[in-house]
Formats: sequence, C-alpha cells, structure tokens
Amino acid sequence: MTHVALYACVSTDRQDHERQIRELEEFVGKEYPDASVERFADVISGTDDKGVVEYHRPREAVADGEVDVVVVHELSRLQQSQLYWNQPKGRPLST
Repeated sequence: MTHVALYACVSTDRQDHERQIRELEEFVGKEYPDASVERFADVISGTDDKGVVEYHRPREAVADGEVDVVVVHELSRLQQSQLYWNQPKGRPLST
C-alpha cells in the first residue's frame, strides 16, 4: 500500500486550505486508489513564519519511511515555504 501525505498551504487565514485538500484527495483517489492518506496544512505569510507548523511533519514522515509520496496542490505552495522546508525544526529563520 502506498502512503501519501497531502500538504496544503495558504497565505492568509482568510483563505481555505480545505479546497486544496479536497482537490488533492480527488487526485490521490485516481492516481493511488489504495493509498492511505495523511493531511497537513499551514498558513504561511511571506513576512511571518508563525503559521509554519505542519511543514515538518510530511518531511519527517518521508525520512522515517512512513510516507512514500508527498502531494501538493500547486508547486508554488511548496516553493512558498521552501525556506521553511530546509530549516531545521525549532530553529529560527535568519533574516
């Protein structure tokens, strides 16, 4: 069985990451019909890293062998948090 992590990311708390999750679930249902799915979502502003909470969990799950595939709604959602993905957990971002 394939283990898939869905990662949704929005820029403001007024945006709805649930729409991204629904669309990702539809995609995974077609591409990986027997997959187990975990869902992760963040609100990340370009000027504030306080909303960055879930981004580490899919990365850790891949490293631990718990997840085979990470699927994002748009590459820009992952690119937006690229600095955060490469930042060690718990370490503040340098400016």
